[in-house]
Amino acid sequence: SDSVCVYSTAGNGYLIEASGSGPAGSFTLSAGGTDLSFEVQWRHGASSYVDLSANVSSSFSGASNTLNCGGSQNATFQVTVRASQLSAVRADTYSGTLTFLLSPN
Repeated sequence: SDSVCVYSTAGNGYLIEASGSGPAGSFTLSAGGTDLSFEVQWRHGASSYVDLSANVSSSFSGASNTLNCGGSQNATFQVTVRASQLSAVRADTYSGTLTFLLSPN
């Protein structure tokens, strides 16, 4: 997991949309023609993690109105590769890209 600052001058509500480097923006890592899917979760503050779907906006609240969140972070994302996915592929170095698009809501 990694923590980030969500800052907005347009109120505390925001949308987040995640996309990966797989086909149609799917959450996929690749190595030598083999794909390994992963899951992405997001949470704001101490709330529970919410599963994100590729290319689908999810609504959250609690964006900071202080630039750089006053030096702290107010949201966390995590990436999960399930054991069932790992056991189905060969050992290799897998890579991919995960992009987050945040917008006011």
